[in-house]
Amino acid sequence: MVCVFLMLRFDTFLEPREIASLAGFFILVNSLAGLAGLVATQRFELQLGLLFAVLVPVALGGWLGARIKNQMLRPGQIRLITAALVLFVGIRLLLKYL
Repeated sequence: MVCVFLMLRFDTFLEPREIASLAGFFILVNSLAGLAGLVATQRFELQLGLLFAVLVPVALGGWLGARIKNQMLRPGQIRLITAALVLFVGIRLLLKYL
């Protein structure tokens, strides 16, 4: 999502931090839509043990990532990290499906 925003030149009027936040919001909405689809098809099964096992690490990781992004990284560094992550995921997908 971030690379789409950058290709559409959103960085001409948004800072990389704002683009990353917008992408995070998109991921949240997309995840909630996926959960709603599972609930609608009655294939959703809530596993409380798993939920509680991942709740604290996910919250801690989100808080730590937001803190690092907002207080320690410059816009150019955010852009570079995003590019490296997109490249890494792209290579993994190519290796998996080729």
